Amino acid sequence: MIGLLVLLVISWGLLFLFEKKNLNAIGVVPTFQRLIQFFVGFALIVVICLILIYIETWVKSVQWEFLGTRYRVLYEAFVYHLRSALTEDLVFRGAALYILIQRLGARWAIWISAVCFGVYHVFSYGILEERWILIVYVVLVTGFAGYVWACIL
Repeated sequence: MIGLLVLLVISWGLLFLFEKKNLNAIGVVPTFQRLIQFFVGFALIVVICLILIYIETWVKSVQWEFLGTRYRVLYEAFVYHLRSALTEDLVFRGAALYILIQRLGARWAIWISAVCFGVYHVFSYGILEERWILIVYVVLVTGFAGYVWACIL
């Protein structure tokens, strides 16, 4: 979690240095509207995931077996993914994207952010020495996701 604090301080510094703004410029402080959007989006993705699990279960005739709930594993997975998502959002859709939008315009800024996001995942997945087709696939898929996420900001 110290890494997130460091990223917030760096983001604040960049915003202050280049734009004379604080962290509110990138939406760090939650508003009522942002909270509503978050919960609606979260509910929507839960429904989509459940539908996909149901379809896959039906198509592949999967038999599920309940082995109990391991709350510690669920908690650790939740914290890991939350930290990962917050880190990626601060780096790729935080202060740098805001500054690029102010300097280059939204279209260029979003494309730069998306390409950097895709390339980042090649390194984070550790696939530098893999076949080019896999690397291109990862850059395209994660870059497209980064493009969509940057557009909705």
